[in-house]
Amino acid sequence: MAENPERLQKNAQHAIDLDNVKSANVRLTKDAPVAIIDDVRFKILQGLHPKSLKRGVTKLRRSSRFSHDRRSINFTPQQIIQVLRRLQRGKAAGLYGDTLDLYIKCARSLNLNDANDLEKAKRLAKLFSLVANGQVPAGFQAILRKTYLVALEKDPDDKTKLRPLGVPSAIRRIAAVAVLSEYSSVIAEGLLPFNFAVGVGGGCDFIVKTIQLGIDKYITEPENRKQLPSRALASLDLVNMFNAISREELREIIANNFPALEGFADMLYEENGHTYVRMGDGSWATIEVEEGFAQGCPLSPVFAALVLNAILSQLQPELNARAAARLKAGDAGDDGMGSIGLVMAYVDDVNALLHHDDVNWFLKRFVELATPRGGILNTMKTRILTSTSHSSTVSKMMLSPCDNIKRQGSDLNDAIAAFSRTTDKNIGATVPVEVIDGLRVLGAPIGSQHFCRSFLQKALSKAKMDSEKILQGLDDVQSMARVYSMCTVHKLTHLFGSDVINAATSTLPNNYFLWDSDLTNGFSAMTNTFLQSAIQSEPLPPHAELITSMSIKAGGLGLQHPRTCAVTHFMITMKRCLQYCRDGVWLGFNKPRVGLPRTITSLFDNWETSPTRTMTTFRHFVGDFAKVCVGREDGIKEFIYDTSINKCRDAAREFASTMTREYCLNATAPDYVKPVLNDMLLEETSLALMKAPRLEPKNRMSNTTFCTIMKRKLRLVVIKEHQNYRCTCTKRIDPWGDHCLGCTSNHKTAMSNGCRDGIVDIFKRILPLTKLIHSGTQVEKETPNIVKSLPRLKPFDLSIRLHHLLTQGAWRVPVARIGFDVICIHSTKPAPSDPLRATASYTESDLRLREGERKKFARCRGGTNEITSKTLTPDEVIGEINDANYSFIPIAIGPFGEMGSIFRRFWNGSDPLPLPTFPNNRPQAARAARRAISADTPWDILGKADARWKSERGTTFFDGSYLTSLPSIWAKQQYGTVCSTQIANHIHTSFTHLVYDPSGRHDRDVDDMEDPESPDEFDWKWVDVDFLDDVVTATTTTSPAVNTDGSSRSNQCAGTPCDVNNSKRRSK
Repeated sequence: MAENPERLQKNAQHAIDLDNVKSANVRLTKDAPVAIIDDVRFKILQGLHPKSLKRGVTKLRRSSRFSHDRRSINFTPQQIIQVLRRLQRGKAAGLYGDTLDLYIKCARSLNLNDANDLEKAKRLAKLFSLVANGQVPAGFQAILRKTYLVALEKDPDDKTKLRPLGVPSAIRRIAAVAVLSEYSSVIAEGLLPFNFAVGVGGGCDFIVKTIQLGIDKYITEPENRKQLPSRALASLDLVNMFNAISREELREIIANNFPALEGFADMLYEENGHTYVRMGDGSWATIEVEEGFAQGCPLSPVFAALVLNAILSQLQPELNARAAARLKAGDAGDDGMGSIGLVMAYVDDVNALLHHDDVNWFLKRFVELATPRGGILNTMKTRILTSTSHSSTVSKMMLSPCDNIKRQGSDLNDAIAAFSRTTDKNIGATVPVEVIDGLRVLGAPIGSQHFCRSFLQKALSKAKMDSEKILQGLDDVQSMARVYSMCTVHKLTHLFGSDVINAATSTLPNNYFLWDSDLTNGFSAMTNTFLQSAIQSEPLPPHAELITSMSIKAGGLGLQHPRTCAVTHFMITMKRCLQYCRDGVWLGFNKPRVGLPRTITSLFDNWETSPTRTMTTFRHFVGDFAKVCVGREDGIKEFIYDTSINKCRDAAREFASTMTREYCLNATAPDYVKPVLNDMLLEETSLALMKAPRLEPKNRMSNTTFCTIMKRKLRLVVIKEHQNYRCTCTKRIDPWGDHCLGCTSNHKTAMSNGCRDGIVDIFKRILPLTKLIHSGTQVEKETPNIVKSLPRLKPFDLSIRLHHLLTQGAWRVPVARIGFDVICIHSTKPAPSDPLRATASYTESDLRLREGERKKFARCRGGTNEITSKTLTPDEVIGEINDANYSFIPIAIGPFGEMGSIFRRFWNGSDPLPLPTFPNNRPQAARAARRAISADTPWDILGKADARWKSERGTTFFDGSYLTSLPSIWAKQQYGTVCSTQIANHIHTSFTHLVYDPSGRHDRDVDDMEDPESPDEFDWKWVDVDFLDDVVTATTTTSPAVNTDGSSRSNQCAGTPCDVNNSKRRSK
């Protein structure tokens, strides 16, 4: 029964709001409604849980749980809190309604630096340590062995096809994750070199690359030479493995090889478990579970892999013996070692490249070893690949004049007939399947170029269908973008390397960041259609398409596009493979590497000379990657073997984004984009749009706001039919909303105040981390009594009151207060004539922001104390701020959220622009500007916050989410969200000033001279109420202000009106 669309949308949106995007994507794109369980379906579910294999193993649980020969599992508070914080919220509750969310919320609320919270964390660690050691009461153990089962309909036309989903208790799942986190490297060492599923970085990619190279060497290349392949690929599928595999076998393996896990495994699997199914009439039915491992438990795939590994470990020596026999008989084989079989697995997916003589024997022997252990080979899905040339190798071998080859062909034919079959619906019978083009291995295509390209197009078509379902299933546009970027796009990234491998080597581009293929073009079209529908825009022009593929750090949307990422994905995975083959598999810091057998490493040895398409493609790009990642083109070996994977990946992606940005500037960007391109590409707004956690409600944007920000990010039309509207200032409206942000009739007070409030919230959380302040209460908003001569004056929008702390690690600075004042600059008004304009490194936006900073230092008006009648010029006001040992930093914000260079220095430590020239009658303005960028004023607060966090908290997520792993990322997200939201709101508010005037008889052209800036935008703020008598008394006794040289400043008006009589009227 199909799920109600409204309920589906509600459930998907709820998952997104918990940042569980993967679950939301499944609910939106998988046409698998919950099955209503009747008696027929219940019997099907019962059949998925076989009876005990009764292998006769008499292994009993240890009489003492504290046996001296088994190390107990003891989680630290730090370990368990980190595990809990990394779990995803919104997962299904267990049988008793227990949910992961409760424990996650608890962990995220604890501060381990607090003694009370640390004690709570110790209790949590003790609880899960007891569970992991199996040291809990029998009644509790019984609960942990229970599972709630939900079944989904796999085929709407066949109600008997069900997909069971198991949900164990939350405590069991958490304990399993904690055990796996602690022992993954130990388990990985036990599974290698056969199974790469646990603790091996890039294990799936390594298998795919190895099998692809093996097929190229043993099948494709001989066929290209008009010879018979020397091997075949057997891809095995097991029936219902998790539910059927032997528990007794697992317990023996655990006891012998992983004794630390013995208590946990025995607790779960020594006795039978129970699965509970809710029937269609509301009643509950129970299935006794005698074999297999519970679905939904994070350790179940690992346990299944351990049993499978025992089978493969017994098979490989026997394969080696058969190869040795061939070598002794004079057949060196295709590897010089008698064609040793290559067997690799990922959990329960097994792939084996075998000599033709070994295929039938291997499959029979596998069945012989696996069946008693519960591993049942699925002959309807197991496949044997013999060729990639679309012609039957078996037929050629059967027609060979060589008796030995003919015998091999007959044996291979028997294997296909017995183990690789399908149902022919036309005749209603099973028929053998010889695969002669390609296979899907771990989700990636392997085989002929035609097969792989066809596979990629099918995957792209599936992604397009998913994107359409996302558009139809959600109303919230920000949520649409999140699911598309993190699921739809991400599901294609593992295919990027296949796209590169299967391109003609003669057409490889010189620039790796300009990859072009059918997949690239189809991906662009899909993204274009999705965004156009989501934000209701015109088709994306070329510059906008390129921005979507640029990294978040470079100011793009961070969509992993094959144009910029395909070659990088291929090259980085190949680099990892070569590292593993030479140095062994990396399992973690301070862990010994695990060497790989010659059957694997020999495929990668000759990468410098191999004619295979994989190695030819790798050699084509390796020099460029060495230059980007190492710094020189001849550093190829250093790039491959001596640099980290993450460093090279990040360097390659950022270089690709940088070059894409240059390509935007120089090639595709039209004239209306080039002047503002640098301003559009702001990391903070990109983070706000695509990466801000929705778990925090203030990060959720309305559709109108999100669409406006996205359109401005991509320089798309914000105001439709703009040519029919003019502003009340008589100017014609541009389509991008620039005039709305530049016209002085649209007062920016609300926008400025909104940005101020957001920055205050950021400072309150970030600055205590830097030890610049000890409490968020030291961040103050519009504080009066800063200028002693004018106590009603509020010269700062916000300020930081500094105490010269003596605590260890405090960030000590000589100033007593740092004040900030926000100014939102005009978007179209050009900066005055400036010598820096001729410098190519400074953009028009840089100069406009600097001009905004200058005007904050050099105010238009001073003020008068109404009690003492003392008047100060604007420069004298700045002088009193200077004399009080205060720093003053203007926060100039541009129309895309960009920052002025002085505040940017405080924010991230970047170099400020050269200071503007101040007239001689503004010495205090110049003095304040110099102090703002001097060593007296702190800088790079985000860098220092990150350093402190890493030093004190290690890899703990800053805001409890992987999306905000560091303080700097959180701060940038918050700044981007606040500023871009305020800018969008200002544009929307300005629509009330638009006049419908399609004739255009009363307007001026949009490029006409701008209106003069309102002096009020740079004016002071004043307190509306009177101060207490002691404040008044203090102001009456204030000494006259003097310059540093002792001269009076009372007559310095800087040639501007003081307008003292109107100070009260201008108060805010």
